[in-house]
Amino acid sequence: MNKQLLIIFGLLIVFFSVLVGRAVYQVMDATPQLPKIAKDTNTLHIALITQELDTPFWDRVAQGAKQEAKKQGVAFEVMGAYAFDDSAFLDAMELAIHSKVDGILIQGLDNPRFKELAQVKAAYYGIPIITIANDVPVKDTLRKTYIGTDQVAAGQALGKHALQTLKKGDEVVVLMDEAKPYFERQRLKGLKRAFHRQGIEVIVRTTGHEQQQLVDSTQQLLNEHPTSDAFIMLNANYTNTVVQEISKRMRLSNFQLYTFDDGVDAEALLQSKKLMRL
Repeated sequence: MNKQLLIIFGLLIVFFSVLVGRAVYQVMDATPQLPKIAKDTNTLHIALITQELDTPFWDRVAQGAKQEAKKQGVAFEVMGAYAFDDSAFLDAMELAIHSKVDGILIQGLDNPRFKELAQVKAAYYGIPIITIANDVPVKDTLRKTYIGTDQVAAGQALGKHALQTLKKGDEVVVLMDEAKPYFERQRLKGLKRAFHRQGIEVIVRTTGHEQQQLVDSTQQLLNEHPTSDAFIMLNANYTNTVVQEISKRMRLSNFQLYTFDDGVDAEALLQSKKLMRL
């Protein structure tokens, strides 16, 4: 996680530096250009939009970005804590676009409205979209770059780590969002690479992200696969509910439990050894 943050902070520094340099170039360049959107100030404005602000990871990302923005003389705003409220999250993205910010750092969301906002509206205003932590397909969004983990490699690393204790014939349940977002598909791809030809049976199940949906999905999985050897949650936000439901019916020590990222409850679960540490 620390390595990931160092990479993100390094790329954020480059991002801010490029934007400042571009602004200076545009002021000095006398070549006729298409009319530009008028701005109230010469100060560059950057927005960070994320669905989560109450995790250690996102707290550090926001803090690091604010510090670098201050060094570069860039106005920086954080918009977040939308959890699973995709509508509010995308409303914030649209507001940032119509406010004519100079750049948007955003947690990628693999859905049609996000793609339209990035590919059409942001492109119309010439606003670069930089995805952070969660990526989206570049061909669908025209995003400029992605800052974060290689999710396929992350899935493969988790799978190889799990193989240290799993054996041929073991059963692994993988839980993913029913919308099958891009970053979860990438993680699953990496997991399958790690488990390929290892004699591990991988069972993939989808779930809605509402609390009751997670409860129902977990109970159904326990009914259908009570002897599974491991549970892997592709989204850290599912972890606490899944762990609670398993603990109501079975000993947590019967399973290896894994997830990605550091969700709100992840560190406490790791400390209590209810989650496996990678």
